[in-house]
Amino acid sequence: MKGAARLRRSSAAYLTLVTIATMCLREQKEIVLDETTVDVLFHEKFYCTIAVTAVIKYGAAIIPVCEKLQEQIAAEIQVMTPFVAKHVHIFVKRLADAKINA
Repeated sequence: MKGAARLRRSSAAYLTLVTIATMCLREQKEIVLDETTVDVLFHEKFYCTIAVTAVIKYGAAIIPVCEKLQEQIAAEIQVMTPFVAKHVHIFVKRLADAKINA
């Protein structure tokens, strides 16, 4: 990707954005947090791409959950930091038993 840079995972900016995304994920009861990962790719100026690889509980409405997460993560990042989430990608890794983290 032209103009994109991946910062060290220990950078303050990286950790801040991962924390914000994780806070949004915690609010979704359909997400299995233990198996969900968040990654950040920084672009020119203050733009970034957030990639979430999620495990969703079986029976959840996948598309509405993912759309809500995309909107919420982008909005929270814009409000809490100088960054703008240019893209928020949600990848569903697998479906899990609905009893997990219940």
